[in-house]
Amino acid sequence: REGMMKVHPAKFMLIGTMNPEEGELRPQLLDRFGLMVDVAAPTDVEERCEVVRQRMQYERYPVEFAAAWADAEKDLTEQIKAAQERLPNVILNDELLLLI
Repeated sequence: REGMMKVHPAKFMLIGTMNPEEGELRPQLLDRFGLMVDVAAPTDVEERCEVVRQRMQYERYPVEFAAAWADAEKDLTEQIKAAQERLPNVILNDELLLLI
């Protein structure tokens, strides 16, 4: 609206998905992504069943589900923070850079 303005700092993150059966992304597009992850569905039947069981548990009891996983999530959060603190000391040689 005219005369009204609000500025708020924000970080934006673009998350996208693609179907590799439709072809690969061109290299000039891949260069725009800071991180690319290949995700594959589990092929083991019991593992797939466990995924569905956990999803159903979450749907039925979201608060209890979150509480049951709170310790594991806290541990992962601490691991990520520790990794972020170590990141400035990481040195990538040319051999490793070629793998990226």
